[in-house]
Amino acid sequence: MSKRYAAVLSAVMYFVSFVAFFSLVSIDVIQGDFSHLVKFITAFLTFACGYGATFLYCSFKKNAHKTLVRRTMVFLFAAYLIIVIDFMLIDTAFGRNISNIFASSQERVSDYMANKINLIPFATIKLFCVGYHNNWVSLSAFVENIIGNIAVFMPFVLFLPVIFHRINNAFKFFIVISVVIICMEFLQILFLTGSADIDDYILNISGAMAAYGFSRIKVVGRFLNRLTFGVWCYEDK
Repeated sequence: MSKRYAAVLSAVMYFVSFVAFFSLVSIDVIQGDFSHLVKFITAFLTFACGYGATFLYCSFKKNAHKTLVRRTMVFLFAAYLIIVIDFMLIDTAFGRNISNIFASSQERVSDYMANKINLIPFATIKLFCVGYHNNWVSLSAFVENIIGNIAVFMPFVLFLPVIFHRINNAFKFFIVISVVIICMEFLQILFLTGSADIDDYILNISGAMAAYGFSRIKVVGRFLNRLTFGVWCYEDK
C-alpha cells in the first residue's frame, strides 16, 4: 500500500471513528429507545476505525507513532467510559434511568434504599447462580449480571498503562479500579438508577485484577506492547 493511499484511508477511518464517537454521546443525551445492537455497532466503528486509522498512519510515520498512539488511546478510553456509563446509569433495557432523580420523593428514595442496595457479600451472586441452576434465571440474565460484571472493567488493563504512567503496579491498579467502581455505585444511588450492590464491586474488581494478572504473562504483555506500537508497558515499580 502506498503512503498516499494509506494516508487517505486513515483520514477516512478517523472521520468515521469521530462520527461514531459523537453518535455514542448523542445516544446518551437523547436517551431514546436505542437497541443494544445499534450501540454495539456504533462502539465497534469507534474502536475499529480509530485503532485502524492509527495503525495505518503509524505504518508509514514511524517516528511519530508514540504520541499518536497515546492520543488515540485517550480517545478510545473516553468512548469506552461512555459505554460503561451508559450501561451502568442510563440504559433503560438494563433498568437504568438517570432521570429518576427528577421524579424523586421521600417514598421513592426509601424504596430504593430498601430494595436496590445490597451490602451482603455474595448474596446476589448466589441468587443468580442458584436461579440459573434451577431454570428461573435465564442464560442471558446470568451472563448480563455475572459475566458482564466480571468483564466490564477488564479493558482498564489496556488503557491505564498507556494514559497514566504512574499506575505501574498491581496495588496502584487495584486502588484506581476500586475508586472508579465505588464512584459508579454511588452515582447509581445518587440518581436512583440500577442497584448498588457489594457483589458488583466483587465481580468488577475480580475481573479487572484477573485481566491485570493475565497481562503480566510475558506472551500477553508482548502482544499488548506490539498492539500499541511499544507504548503499553507496566514497569512494576
